[in-house]
Amino acid sequence: MATVYKVYAGMHPYFYVTQFIDNMRVITLDDEGETIESHLESDLKFRHIVDLGEYPYDRYIAFISESNPETELTFQSYVFLKEPYKLMMEQLSSDQLMVGEVTDRGLTGNITCKQDEVLLFTIPYDEGFEVWIDGKECDTWAYLDAFLATNITKGEHKVEIYYTPPGFELGAKISVAGLVFSIVLLVLSIMGSVKRKKTEKEKTASENTPAEESAQKKPSEDIVKEKPSEETNSTTDVVENNTESNTETESEVTGS
Repeated sequence: MATVYKVYAGMHPYFYVTQFIDNMRVITLDDEGETIESHLESDLKFRHIVDLGEYPYDRYIAFISESNPETELTFQSYVFLKEPYKLMMEQLSSDQLMVGEVTDRGLTGNITCKQDEVLLFTIPYDEGFEVWIDGKECDTWAYLDAFLATNITKGEHKVEIYYTPPGFELGAKISVAGLVFSIVLLVLSIMGSVKRKKTEKEKTASENTPAEESAQKKPSEDIVKEKPSEETNSTTDVVENNTESNTETESEVTGS
């Protein structure tokens, strides 16, 4: 079963197939119902949009399912109109943001608005974006659930956009805390090493001190030990001398 749409001259139609089918035959017919062109659209089970291009003349388009010709196909159809699009682009470009400086985190620019309106950026919306107008942060939202947008008033304005990845501040704080913790551990380790070396040095010095004192005391003890022997020898000499003198005295007495 064919599903037929009429397309007028100058129209650029898009068709979104709302059913899961493998292949679809697209047939272009003239006003008499004669076939002008036919081609096959495949892999429609992924529900993609079929772009048929611009038609310079009025035509009929018939859609037939290749896998099941009896199936009636359903679509969501869209038409691209050039003139309204050009007019819209002219209106949008009249109040266009003139980008000045671009950095790693964002950009700055100037804009002149003819009236109060919505400032729309062709940037996918993300909570990490911040929009500042004339030095004041503005509320942002997802325009059509897709693009970054904010309100702006009539007149000349300086616009700034910055992006900070979600969790960046928390990550930076954790990194700083980790760095501080590492420095503290390093300082404690150095202090502990110095303290251990000092303790070992004091212990070595205390072990060496008794040995030195003992070495210093030994000569004096030897001197003390040697002195009695000298005194004993002198006493012995005195006794012997006294004995000899007594002997001589006795011999003299006996002789007389």
